Amino acid sequence: MKADEIVSAVVDILRNEVTSLRSVASHIGSAGPDIERAIPRLPAVYVTYNGSHYNVACQNTMVVEAEVGVFLVTKPNSHRAEDTVGLSLLEEVRGTLSGRQLGPGMEGLRPVSTSLVLRKESHLVHSLTFDTAFESSIEKALDGREAIRTAHMNILEQSIVTLLQGTEDTDHPLYRLHDRNLSRPFMPTDAETLVVLVDQGPEVPPKGVDTLIIPSGHNLDGTMLELRRSDDGIDYVEATEGWVAAKGTVHRTWAEVESRYWQLIVNSPSLTPSIPEVFLTRGYEWERMPLPSSYVSAEDNNIVNRSTSDGRQRFLKSGPGRRNRVYNVSHCNQSMKEEMLSLWETWGEGRPFWLCDHEGQWIYGGLKGSPGLLENVTGSFSLAFDFMEVLS
Repeated sequence: MKADEIVSAVVDILRNEVTSLRSVASHIGSAGPDIERAIPRLPAVYVTYNGSHYNVACQNTMVVEAEVGVFLVTKPNSHRAEDTVGLSLLEEVRGTLSGRQLGPGMEGLRPVSTSLVLRKESHLVHSLTFDTAFESSIEKALDGREAIRTAHMNILEQSIVTLLQGTEDTDHPLYRLHDRNLSRPFMPTDAETLVVLVDQGPEVPPKGVDTLIIPSGHNLDGTMLELRRSDDGIDYVEATEGWVAAKGTVHRTWAEVESRYWQLIVNSPSLTPSIPEVFLTRGYEWERMPLPSSYVSAEDNNIVNRSTSDGRQRFLKSGPGRRNRVYNVSHCNQSMKEEMLSLWETWGEGRPFWLCDHEGQWIYGGLKGSPGLLENVTGSFSLAFDFMEVLS
């Protein structure tokens, strides 16, 4: 949508739905003398287009966010210190516009700020600022980015995990499938078909699952894998079509389902299976994508700088390089905030989690610091996400 179309859409909404307003119009200019010269019947609203924010990585060709200003002009209440009528109308305007979609491919309006910008004996002017953005799917289609996803829950950790087929090697026990330590694999005793059963139990409703991840370090490449689910433990259906595993991280997704029983089947392996971990989880796709200009996508060299007692510098390489991803996001909603807090809680318990970055790579790691959630306005938060890979 163009700027004038956005303003016209806001004007139409207020004109049709806030019946106590006597004048609604678009406005170009400041909240001061320009509005005073134009004052008609009060209460009145003027709608302005405050500007656009562009994706600089796309040579400023794509509008990512747009900001709209709403000036509410009311008569002051001479009988009370507080302008109760104006404040009530302010909340009505705010509530009417919050979450409204102005056109296809645009997110709902988000309130950013509210303030009293002018007080006169004849009138008061309150300012409300809203912003909107093009949906992430449109952004990704235009610049080729993958959706950023995170996954931190693993149903195996709260389930009963047993072998229906295959024999556990006591030196490489079954619990290693869900101990979040990728350097200690589970292994059966022989190179034979393996069936791992996961039972979420009858006490609580089963958790929804839409993702399977087996980290790199396994030896299943070239082996046929199957994943099945069941509500009663008798009749099983495919959660995802069977596939031949490749080297590297194994990753499969499907529409989220809530099933009590799950079976992972490793069919006729040529080698005794060695499996670092099995994650049956629910992936969370970020509802707001960071601007590419805010990305830090780098590899940490994993070098520690130490000083001797006489001040000489010594450098210790602690291991292979680690992938580092930094994303800054503005105007996260409540659900994204809750996901970030859940991630922080998981990491605080010493449990790494999964990030699918903007290039579609699944990386196992944790946060270098707190998510840096700051509330800009009620229900809208900014996020500073600094993620570092954990080595196995």
